[in-house]
This record gives sequence, structure tokens and C-alpha cells, in this order.
Amino acid sequence: MAVEDEPVALPVLAPRSGLLLGAAGGVVVPFSVLGAGGRGEVRVSWVLAKAPLAFSLSFGFEQHTATTAALVPPPAGGLERAGIVNQTLYPAQLFVHALLWRDDRNRLQLGAGYAVLVTWSETQALGKQREESGVGHEVAGELAYARRFGPVELEVRARYSVRRTAVGLTTTAMEPPWYQTAGVLLGLGLWP
Repeated sequence: MAVEDEPVALPVLAPRSGLLLGAAGGVVVPFSVLGAGGRGEVRVSWVLAKAPLAFSLSFGFEQHTATTAALVPPPAGGLERAGIVNQTLYPAQLFVHALLWRDDRNRLQLGAGYAVLVTWSETQALGKQREESGVGHEVAGELAYARRFGPVELEVRARYSVRRTAVGLTTTAMEPPWYQTAGVLLGLGLWP
């Protein structure tokens, strides 16, 4: 008489939800006179348990450089054939994410957000150096994939945005009023 083994039920782990702390870094390429730049950010996210949604707030640092010809308005006035812009951005960004797919280890999400860009620009044009600062704006979207290893999570994000960073007379002369960017960020998260 053969004894059949009873099937053993494996525990099914629920997708992780709650607070997620993270940091990311990568490259952002503006479709404007500004060159490709680096971006770093810290992010706090809240992943809902019962709905396929998440919310995040991030603070970052981004830097770009450009060399361009520009017609500088008065009081300096004149044509600068090789103006230089060094621009530093401090984005504060709020995102809403739709969780397209998730299980106990993987997550694929699509997000949309708005950022306030505290902008500091240093320009050199017509033999003079100027510093300009102000507030810019950005509307962004991103597609992200995350893989969890215990309490640690690795993430890759592809992002696209439309932004305005010209905050003074000189930067307005050198940059388009609104421009697009694309970028890739790699991140590391921690579930506390």
C-alpha cells in the first residue's frame, strides 16, 4: 500500500506596502542649449496596501553647463557668440505613481509629478559675469522598475519632463522659455 505525500503549501508573501526611503542618482539630458548633467535625490514614498497607488516626495540636486550664442538684452546689451551658463537646480518634487504590476519582489510603476525648481545660474556674457536665482517649474513623468531583496530595493527609472529654468535676463536670453528633458536614474531604497 503506497502512502501519498500530502502537498505542502508554500507561504504566499503579500506585496510590500508602507513607507519606503530611497536615494537615486543618474543623468538628465535637456533638449535645449544646456548640456547633459548629473542628478541626485533623496525620496520618501508611501505605497498603499489596498490600492495600486503610491505617493512620493523628493528633494534633489542637479547641475548643467552650456556654451551658446545669445542676444543679451539691456542694460548689458549686445550679441554674445560664446556665452556660458552654469546652472544648479534644487528640485522639490511630488509624484503620484500607478502601480501597473507588483508582487512580493517586483514592482512596475508609472508616475506623474510636479516640481518646484530652485534655480541658481551663473552666466558669462559680453565680458561680464552675472549670478541669477529664482524659482522654475517642471512637470514630469517616469516609468520605474524595482526589485526587492529583503528590506533593500534596487530601482531603475526612466524620466521625461517639461521645465522652465530661465530666471533672469541673461538666462532668458540664452535658454528657451520651456524645454524638455529625458533621463535615467538608478536608486537604492530601504523598507524600514
